[in-house]
Amino acid sequence: MKTSDMKNSVKIIPYNKNLKALARRLRKDMTFGEVLLWNELKDDKLYGFDFDRQRCIDNYVVDFYCKDLMLAIEIDGMSHNHEEAFLKDEIRQRKLENLGVKLTPPYPPQGGNRTGHRF
Repeated sequence: MKTSDMKNSVKIIPYNKNLKALARRLRKDMTFGEVLLWNELKDDKLYGFDFDRQRCIDNYVVDFYCKDLMLAIEIDGMSHNHEEAFLKDEIRQRKLENLGVKLTPPYPPQGGNRTGHRF
């Protein structure tokens, strides 16, 4: 499928407006791994696809999202390194997949948690 065909078949996905302030805050306080990946995704560098960072989808905020591909990319920091977070991530993945969003397998921790890592 060509890029132009994908752009014509974009699906509108609901989001929780109460998460917009959190998403804005997360954009300002990215982890080192998120910064590295964002530098490769921004400005349509990846085959011309437009990615958003810290995008609200349903009741979640995903690290990166391409609406043309309906693809979410997660960069997992230290906050995902325990059993409870793992179970919540599984539930979130199923919910996003039910909305038609593909979710990449999580990347390993990249540079620690958000605390103290401002870029």
